[in-house]
Amino acid sequence: MLLLRNDNIVYPWRAADIELNFDLEQMPKGRFHEKLIVEYIDHKGEIRTIKLPISGDGSQAYTLAPERFFFGQINSAGKNTKVLVLSNHTNIELKIEKAEADIGTIAVKRQENSNNYQLTLTLPSVLTKGVLKGEVRLRTSHPKMQLIKIPIFAFVTK
Repeated sequence: MLLLRNDNIVYPWRAADIELNFDLEQMPKGRFHEKLIVEYIDHKGEIRTIKLPISGDGSQAYTLAPERFFFGQINSAGKNTKVLVLSNHTNIELKIEKAEADIGTIAVKRQENSNNYQLTLTLPSVLTKGVLKGEVRLRTSHPKMQLIKIPIFAFVTK
């Protein structure tokens, strides 16, 4: 059971983000599908309940935030850079031994006092119009994730 308390006010026709953060020892193991029960007070002052489905995989050894290098619509002449964070969720140290990209230049920087790496992808200044697809490949020292592939996507308009 997960209990969240939040005193944020969400006005009618507005949205609220709910972020779930698990302590690694309490993280469900394997795939999970649960219901998150949200109680709120409606415009009449009555307590209402919404059941929101949540699902995930508690056996993930790492996460990427965001999950891909997505540039959206870009101009070839502009500076096009995106940053991701790779987080290691195991007790085994992860070292990125090699990073390579099909398109552009990838820079890797370990974040201080954490198991996280900041990955920065910079696309070339000259690109062909149309759909741009590729991937970044990370070779690591970790036995469960020796090769991590991260998709790259952009649509070049000019």
